This record gives sequence, structure tokens and C-alpha cells, in this order.
Amino acid sequence: MSLPPDWQTRLVGFLHGSEPPDASLFAGGKWHDALGQIGVYQEQYWLRLIGAVKTEVRGWAKLHGDDAAVQATIRAYLSDCPSESWTLDDIALRFVGWLESRDAPLAEIEMARLDRAVNLGFSAAAGVDPEPAELASMPALRLQPHVQLLRQQYNVHSIRSAVLSETEAPELVQGDYGVVVFRRNRKMRHYDLGGTAFRILECVRDGKTVPQALEVVFSEGVSADELQRGLGGWFKLYAERSWVEIAS
Repeated sequence: MSLPPDWQTRLVGFLHGSEPPDASLFAGGKWHDALGQIGVYQEQYWLRLIGAVKTEVRGWAKLHGDDAAVQATIRAYLSDCPSESWTLDDIALRFVGWLESRDAPLAEIEMARLDRAVNLGFSAAAGVDPEPAELASMPALRLQPHVQLLRQQYNVHSIRSAVLSETEAPELVQGDYGVVVFRRNRKMRHYDLGGTAFRILECVRDGKTVPQALEVVFSEGVSADELQRGLGGWFKLYAERSWVEIAS
């Protein structure tokens, strides 16, 4: 059988589902006719993509429901947002925005944001850890490249930790959470910091100097006593957990 010159392009179209399959391109065999063979290839293609997305959004998958519901939603996402990258690492790049466009529950959107932050941080560069003593002079700081800050209204970070450790997940609880997503010893972690310590990090992320950050939190109602009690411990934590580096 002679194949048309565009058979490869057409085959990709069959797999994507962007054009109807052409049985004339397949010979058929013992177990499947031509259309059946195309169906096998198409299903394997979709299962591979769905599996790649599930790996990237494992926290979201836990919240969303059973496996059938998860697969159906991911298939809808892939239909609306087909991958534009040569690598599967970016296959869930638009997942958060897609959930937002569909008015998904906020807890699921927040979990997807956390999943994405973990994935981005894993491949991000590592900065230079400052010594805690270096921070005493309040030098200009910036977040390390692998660090992201998430303000969350649900305890999705606790649920995601349980999923990864294969322990019983806590109930979904609403609150005010300031979560630091970071890499330490080649592993991604997330830490519920919250409070003034988290607000200072947000100011550093937004380009403020340490004195400017302190002015912000003071103007927002933090007392001088709280700053005096907490400041040394907070900055020691920032340094020890590789959250900040000295800006050049």
C-alpha cells in the first residue's frame, strides 16, 4: 500500500482527534480492523498525556474526586489547551488559568497553584545561601529562584503533604495561610509560615528593602514589640531554609 506524502501529519491529526480517522492508512490485523487499530493508538496517546498531567497536579487530583472524574476533567483541559511544548514537563502550564476560566472551586484552584509552584521550583536555579549573621546589617534581599509565596484560603498544603506521604488527609478547612514553597536538599517542600514573617517575605518578593518591609508591616498594625521579639528568629529561618539571598 502506498501512503500519501502527508500521512504523518494526518496520523497526528487522528491521534489528537482534530480530524476523522482514515481507515485507508491502516491495513488492519488479526485482532483489530483498521479503525480499531487507530482507536488503540489514539487511546494510548490520550492515556499518556492524561498520566503526565496527573503527575503534575497530584494534589488537585486528590481534591477533585475519583479517578474517572479526574481523567474526564484532564481530558477536557487537554482538548481546550493542547500542549504547545516539546516536553511533557510543561503540559500542565495552563491548568490553573483553565480552572479559573471554568469557575472551579477555589480550593481546587489553590491546590493547582500549589502543584504548579512545586513543579516550577523543582527545576529552578539555586541561589547563594546567606549566613544568618550577614542579615544583621539588613542588606538588600531577594527570594531565591526556587521560592514562591502563596496566600491560600484553604489548608490545601496539609492535604497535599498527606497525599505525598500516603497518610490520611485532613479535612478541608478554610483559614488564612501564608505558604512558602521551596526546595531544600533536592526535595520540594511547602511550609505554612503566615503572619508577619510571611508578610515581610512578600515585601522582599515585591522589591522592597528590609527597612521598607518593616515600615509596611508596622503601618499595617504590627507592634514594635512583636518586631523586636520575632525579627531575629524570622531572618534566621529565611537563611537556614534557603528562602532568600543577598541581592547583588
